[in-house]
Amino acid sequence: MKLTINRSQASQKGVFGGDKGVNFSFACKVEVSEEERVLIERYGLGVHPIAAYTSGAGKSLDLRFRDIEKGFSDTRQSLGELLELEQKVLEGCREVKGLAQLRSTYGGEETIEI
Repeated sequence: MKLTINRSQASQKGVFGGDKGVNFSFACKVEVSEEERVLIERYGLGVHPIAAYTSGAGKSLDLRFRDIEKGFSDTRQSLGELLELEQKVLEGCREVKGLAQLRSTYGGEETIEI
């Protein structure tokens, strides 16, 4: 699994040219291997929740793993909010990968050297 993150920023200007601060943007997309794709589909992990949040436009959204696969982006004036969302995306992708790997081990036997 490979998560690609793009970050950018742009000055925001008012109607009359005045400075209104900076907007921060975050875009991401996850790529999965064929083996991971099979596991994600088998266990229905495309709908796994990544984050519930309010968008920069004030709209409530439930971000799912499949949304990250398609490509997702958001823009905020608050860098803190955007970094929090970025962290949730990273943790959520790691969780999906771990769940897929763990679920694939059931139905077999594992020997662990202690």
